[in-house]
Amino acid sequence: MKSLARIIVAFTNLAEAEGRNLRQEAVKTGLALGLVVLATVFALGGLGFMAAALYIALADVMHPGWAAFITGWVVLAVAGVLAWIAIGIVKVRFTKKAPHPEEPENMAGMTPAGAH
Repeated sequence: MKSLARIIVAFTNLAEAEGRNLRQEAVKTGLALGLVVLATVFALGGLGFMAAALYIALADVMHPGWAAFITGWVVLAVAGVLAWIAIGIVKVRFTKKAPHPEEPENMAGMTPAGAH
């Protein structure tokens, strides 16, 4: 009876420790996710300022309409390259198949039991 009580207490302690660990990992993951979102916002802001700078620089040497047209195509090209890279990553990540184990040499040519 004492051993059963010890097992239950040990299990309870383990569950408590796992719960604390899970909570800590959830906080770390949430913080990392928040930082990624913040970095994305700043990156988009930076891209916007770079596009504006390109437009201003081009507008000094050509008609503002053409400057806006060229700036728009540059931004679309950057977005296209990033999307192309993301699609490639997703294809590699989610279409990777587990390798099939090779058939042993001595099993080649054998038929399953009852398949005569």
